[in-house]
Amino acid sequence: MKLILASKSLRRRQMFDSLGLEYEAVVTNADETYRGKIVPSRLVEVLSQRKAEAAKADYNDVVIASDTVVAFENRIFGKPADRHEAFEMIKALSGNIHRVYSGYAILYKEYKIVGSVCTKVKFRDLSDDEINAYVDTSEPYDKAGGYGIQENGGFFVVAINGDFNNVVGMPLSTIESVIREKIGISLLDFKKKS
Repeated sequence: MKLILASKSLRRRQMFDSLGLEYEAVVTNADETYRGKIVPSRLVEVLSQRKAEAAKADYNDVVIASDTVVAFENRIFGKPADRHEAFEMIKALSGNIHRVYSGYAILYKEYKIVGSVCTKVKFRDLSDDEINAYVDTSEPYDKAGGYGIQENGGFFVVAINGDFNNVVGMPLSTIESVIREKIGISLLDFKKKS
């Protein structure tokens, strides 16, 4: 039995690496578009499930996928498309509380476990100069909401209510609990042998 991480996200791979897990990262061609209105929690669940199912077609192992969005004032922020969009996202979040939703999907044999976790994050008030300096780096463009809490975007955060790893991109604690409870295995079962 192998552990498959259905993700192209460098952050999610780094999370698994930091835990010393032996896994295979698989990039899928899952459709990540959506149409119409959808609540953030449902959106990340749908996208996580699509990624996991796309990987499961080629593997008969434990497949885990995740997807993350930022929600603020009835808007969903994915990855910014350009500098202007990155600036507008960070400007909107400045001085406010937003929610970060990460979905997860775990597929193994007959098991299909899908869920999501929400974490509240508060930014301090940011000047336009600070935002401009940040969006001039490469950091915002591959992250939901245009910032990485584990990188320089962490300088913006004054409070967090919930799972830090969820904001990074994967609710590891919840995934571990769900796998243990529903399947009877642990992520620790996939630790690299030394």
